[in-house]
Formats: sequence, C-alpha cells, structure tokens
Amino acid sequence: MSNDILKGSVSDCVTQTHGPREFEEWRAGIRDRMTRENSRKWCAVIDPASDPDLPGLLWTHQEREEIWPLFMNTMLSEISLKGPIFVALQPGGKIADWLLTNAEISPIGVLYAVAEGKENDLFEHLQNLLEIPLPDAGTGLLRFYDPRVLHALTYFGDKTWCRRAVGPAECLHAWEPGRAEALELREGTPEILRECPSEPLQHNLLNFMARHNAPYAVLHEASTLKQASRLTDMPVPEAFFFVENVCRSLDDLGICGMADMAAGVAYCLDVGANIFGTTSVAQWMKASDTTRPFPELLANLPDELSGE
Repeated sequence: MSNDILKGSVSDCVTQTHGPREFEEWRAGIRDRMTRENSRKWCAVIDPASDPDLPGLLWTHQEREEIWPLFMNTMLSEISLKGPIFVALQPGGKIADWLLTNAEISPIGVLYAVAEGKENDLFEHLQNLLEIPLPDAGTGLLRFYDPRVLHALTYFGDKTWCRRAVGPAECLHAWEPGRAEALELREGTPEILRECPSEPLQHNLLNFMARHNAPYAVLHEASTLKQASRLTDMPVPEAFFFVENVCRSLDDLGICGMADMAAGVAYCLDVGANIFGTTSVAQWMKASDTTRPFPELLANLPDELSGE
C-alpha cells in the first residue's frame, strides 16, 4: 500500500470534510436541507450487512417511508433483503434520524437528493448499476452504496463509475466513518441505466479499490486477535488511522499479506506505537532475511527496537 494510494486526484464535483466536529455539522446540514428543500425528495440506499438489526429495523421504524430491495433479480425475498435497500425518506422521520445518527460509526449507506418525480428513475438506474461484468468473466456486485467503496471511486482517475453512482440524482451524500470524511457528489450522468452495463469493471479499478480499503480488511482480520479489544475501544477514525499507518509502513518494507499485516498491527498495539515506521526498525527489517516468515522476524526483533 504505497503512500500515493491515498493521494489520487479527487473530482471537482466532490466536496469533502473531515473529523468528529465536521460530522455534527454534516448531519445538521443534511437535516436542515431535508426540511427546507421542498422541491427535492430524499432517498437512501442502506446496506443490511452494516447492522445486525437490519433489515427488520427498517420496518420497525417505518412511518410513511417506502422501502424496496434494489436486488430484485431473484424471487427469494430472503436473498433480496440481504442486498441493498432503497428507502424513500421522510424529513425528520425515524429512518432518516437513525441513519444520520449511526453513519458516524458504521458504513450504513448513502443519501440521495433527487428532483421530485425522478425517484423511480433513480431507483431503476441504481438497480441496474448493482450487477457489473467482471474483467475475467462472471458478474460482480458494485457496492456503490458503501461509503468506503464510494470514497475509493472518488479517488480513482476515471470518474465514470463515480458519476454513475450519482446517476440522475441532484446530489449524493455519504459519511466515510474510518476516514471521518463527508462526501458530496453532484456530477452525475444524463443517461439513466435501463439495463446493466455491458462493459466490465477494469482490473486497475478493482485493484485500486482493494488497496485503497486494505486497512478495513486488516481491521477485520485483526478482530480475531487477542488485542482486538484495544481497537474496538478506540473511536473508529482513530482505529482506522492507526491501522492505516502500520499497513503503509509494512508495505514499504515489503510486508503485504493480510495475516502478516494483522500480526504487525497486533504487535504495534502491544508496544503502543507504529514501530515499523521508525528508521531503526526499518533498517533492521531490511537487513534481515525477509524470506523468513514475518512472525519469525517479529519474534527475533530486538527488545531495544520494540521499546522505541
């Protein structure tokens, strides 16, 4: 995960803000706009995998909200309800309040502001955006409704898929919890997808998204380790920042396997710092036999280096 991964250019149509105070401002701003912009309708695409209480929670909170599964290429409701769910929101409604409250700590989904009367077009467009051909045959699911994936799309050079994620909406909003960053995308596409795209996702885009969000995969891997509670006790952005820095340092040293990165994160949690970012440890690692298994290298790391 080289350091330039997070320095990609961001589209001019994207507005980004960072930090806990900014989340409160972002949430308050969305609530205000939902209340006063009468010419717009507000919709959300929510990921049931983001919360163990989903999708049932949506029907518990239902007032006048209309709720439809986006994944409807199956007759089995239990399958369609495991996929993303399209919700027409009511300003000040329970679902809107729940989403805006929990978005700070979980990648729940995304919000759309759409011109009145265009809701059905947006639904059809997003429904057809879900299933995308893969470069080596087969079909994959484009998780544009996951703020972490959306964040990666905004940093990728080709903004085609980023614009398609906005589609016919006037604006797309999301909060990326690990990076504590708000996304506001305004540049969509004039055409509405009436069928699934025929062109496959590019290899370089798939690789970019995987590397861009590798710290999340390492966080998941580390959740099985004995040090996991130290990460879960941190605020989400703090845990992400810690893991991201350790991953960058390890990648610079040629350590890039998921299990090895998780082991490196666990080691740094034990000593209380990212020692792999220090000059002395980096020099020792480069002078060691890096063909040896990484856990073996860790076991032989001199105490005077790990105590920095």
